[in-house]
Amino acid sequence: RDPQSANAYWLKGKVLLDQNRYQAAAEPLQTAANLQPDHFDVQLALACVLRALGQYDKAGAAYEKALVLDPESPAAFAWNGIYLSEIAEYRQASEIVERAAAKWPNEGVLFRLLGWILEYRDLSSMKEALKAYERSVLLAPDDLWGRKGLANARYRLGDKDAARKEFESLIHDLTFVSPQEPDSIYL
Repeated sequence: RDPQSANAYWLKGKVLLDQNRYQAAAEPLQTAANLQPDHFDVQLALACVLRALGQYDKAGAAYEKALVLDPESPAAFAWNGIYLSEIAEYRQASEIVERAAAKWPNEGVLFRLLGWILEYRDLSSMKEALKAYERSVLLAPDDLWGRKGLANARYRLGDKDAARKEFESLIHDLTFVSPQEPDSIYL
């Protein structure tokens, strides 16, 4: 259990993960986790790779372990919420992200994530999703995904004029502020 060796494996796996080379990242990250099982960053990176490879049971265990290792990490809560949403556990996902949003009320990304989860949880949660997106945009007005979520929620709640204005503003900003972004965001 050499921490330096574990760190070297983690760094290799992290580089491969950042390059979206999930299959190649899995082995060094698993080795790092075996060498240093209580290393938060290793567990979180391993969980992300396992999720990307479709190994959801193993990913879930690694996400849970990461959250236990660092219950003060907004990232651990957020990634747990994303994972739980991907396996259609929307109620559980919204509960974990709501806890995080209450703990870190100035983290716009948590409110954006909460809005997204609530949109998919059930139709009766749409008003809560709208409130989460409004908070997200208030905290991070340049977050295009938060603004898109806000427009979607308004549209789904029947406020088509407000949704149209938000979409138009978003498209304007994508066109004139960030010309590369329209390829990666779907309106």
